[in-house]
Amino acid sequence: MYVIILLLGLTCAILLFLYITLKKECKSLYDQLDYTLKEGSTFTLFTNSSDPMMRHIMKKINEVKNEMLKEQHLHTKQEKEIQDMITNISHDIRTPLTSIQGYLEMMQYSEDIEDRQRYYEIIKHRLDDLEAMLDEFFLYTKLQNSDEIFILEKQPIYPLVCMVLLNYRDLLIQQDLEPEIICEDESVTAM
Repeated sequence: MYVIILLLGLTCAILLFLYITLKKECKSLYDQLDYTLKEGSTFTLFTNSSDPMMRHIMKKINEVKNEMLKEQHLHTKQEKEIQDMITNISHDIRTPLTSIQGYLEMMQYSEDIEDRQRYYEIIKHRLDDLEAMLDEFFLYTKLQNSDEIFILEKQPIYPLVCMVLLNYRDLLIQQDLEPEIICEDESVTAM
């Protein structure tokens, strides 16, 4: 009888010890998770437990935490890219508007009808360019937000360069500069 009571007491003591150890490990895990959430810490959670299930749980928690960190970094990177894109778009829109304002001012003070007509044509061309740019931006956002596949096509570079320089020709001439385009191969394309 004493043997049974002794075995029963020993079993209870072992179970109590395991319970207290498990409770300490759970408290340690809770404290580590709490610290990680409050401080935004990236350290790896750990356990001193020899229990395989506790080690497995800790490993899974670390995997989930690492995946969440990757997602957070990706989200931050995408936010930065969006901010950069907005900055670039705003610059791309501001440039033709500034040019248009300059030509409107020159048109306002010019008494020569031919100059005024030329300024009007330049302003109209710049507004058309701005409209085309906004249409492209709208198309880009539409393609980004849809399931459509964006297909890149080869486009000639030379006409684009000529068109851009032509937009600034009058401003360059006013500065006594004459643009000259030298292109060895006008058929060069880009995607």
